[in-house]
Amino acid sequence: MIFRPATASIVLLSLLAQSALKGYQAPPAGPKISIAIVEGDGAVNNIRQRVTREPMVQVTDENKKPVAGAAVVFLLPNQGAGATFANGARSLTVLTDQNGNAVARGLQANRVSGQYQVRVTASSQGQTASTSIAMTNAAVAGAAAGGMTALKLLLLSPA
Repeated sequence: MIFRPATASIVLLSLLAQSALKGYQAPPAGPKISIAIVEGDGAVNNIRQRVTREPMVQVTDENKKPVAGAAVVFLLPNQGAGATFANGARSLTVLTDQNGNAVARGLQANRVSGQYQVRVTASSQGQTASTSIAMTNAAVAGAAAGGMTALKLLLLSPA
């Protein structure tokens, strides 16, 4: 067998690493978390009037207590029906407030009609949870105009 210093070094480093990691234990993870959708699921965003519902979620621990300071990422689709955040961004990261709530502020629907999913991921103390919020972009006629037409018909109809 031919002695090669490089091979011996690799073997020695591997043995040292194994012995160093033998007693290592990863720090305990925090309590499990979950995400509840508070607002936005099933929302219809009016692309004619550029009115968009801002998604809101609540992050809680395994005891259903709000988790403050959790990082929540809202991720939008890259193509088709969808929306953007400030400066055309497709993702937004916010921290939950003292009630465990996170709001995707500044959401602006694009001009493409159809359904899409806002993917939401929360993380806190080494724990993660995820969910999706279903939204729809539609060219919705103004409700006030429809209401006025019905009022005119009612007033012009004989009794």
